[in-house]
Amino acid sequence: MWELTKRQFMNPCLPIVILISLLSLSINAQEDCLKNQAFKVVVLGSSTAAGSGASRPDSAWVNRYRKYMQSLNPANEVINLAQGGYNSYRLMPTDYTPPAGRPAPDPARNITQAIARGPDAIIVNLPSNDVAAGYGIEQLANFDTMVGRATRAGIPIWITTTQPRNFTNQLQIQLQLLVRDSILIKYGDFAIDFWSPVVDANNWIYPYFSAGDGVHLNDNGHRVLNKKVIESRIPYYLVNSNLPTDYTVENIWPTDEILCHDRPHSFAIEITNLGAASNAPLNLELVSNINGYGDGGRPLMFQNTVSGLGACVSDTITMTFEANNLHNQLQVSLTSADDTIPNNNSLVYDYSVYPAPQIFPQGKRPICYIDIPTLIAKAKDAETILW
Repeated sequence: MWELTKRQFMNPCLPIVILISLLSLSINAQEDCLKNQAFKVVVLGSSTAAGSGASRPDSAWVNRYRKYMQSLNPANEVINLAQGGYNSYRLMPTDYTPPAGRPAPDPARNITQAIARGPDAIIVNLPSNDVAAGYGIEQLANFDTMVGRATRAGIPIWITTTQPRNFTNQLQIQLQLLVRDSILIKYGDFAIDFWSPVVDANNWIYPYFSAGDGVHLNDNGHRVLNKKVIESRIPYYLVNSNLPTDYTVENIWPTDEILCHDRPHSFAIEITNLGAASNAPLNLELVSNINGYGDGGRPLMFQNTVSGLGACVSDTITMTFEANNLHNQLQVSLTSADDTIPNNNSLVYDYSVYPAPQIFPQGKRPICYIDIPTLIAKAKDAETILW
């Protein structure tokens, strides 16, 4: 956490106080760090991932997620290998021999095929077909096998939980809950909760999200599933794994509508880490009126060392000070031992402030309480006075 820091600098013309304060660490991922790297995601699953229940293809969660990924970078790919009716045995490795009475893997749509596509990430979405087919918790061992194969190939894999289904058999509902809990506990950050947002009090599909068949979700449900996948921050995990730390000063802008010469004014400074997280100290330097820029001003410097930023995290800082010149220049610079691209670590912002005119009453006699005096404003030549 950055600490509130206050320092005073004495200038022969005017004492100036600079106040640096952290607004709040923005946990919202900064999409700039994803624009220069393309990712491929493969989805395995059954009818929900294949789009069943949605009124049209672009409403299905996988297609919605593809649209989201391509909004980050048009080169991103989301490959959908899901097939309606499939269960976990159908997604097992091609060389797997299933127990008697269990279906064989599909080499065109299984974990082996997903790995062969060379993805950066894999998502597995199997809502309820295993329990419906009577396989119960057998799917947990199958998930372990799929995760193991992906991990050995160096590919991160996310497992979605079971989803509510309008089972009338309470044992089936309990199995769905057991598998849900096991996935959440075992896979942690690599589990995606597809149960909680769409379930009702009876552990059935909440009517607002139901496609009407007791099995599939409608457009509203697919929208929620897409939201949950986005919230899992898969591309940000991939950036954290693959890109080196890269700090940049994104932007500087005034937070006040009018910058007046006779009062403090504030600027917001946006700093972003475009790459992997870093705990190395981040050195911040602010210089006002570089090389005497403006109306004879003198350089003013502020230096501080703060903690590093996480992967794809942006931080907004405010700087508040009273400028002694009408025309000013502000430079913000960052340095860090972990930073790999130093040429984007500095930004210069030019700005002007409105001068404050002198205001005094006409005449020399004292002004009494009941008087209605005439006020005169005086400014420098060529300056416009606005009342």
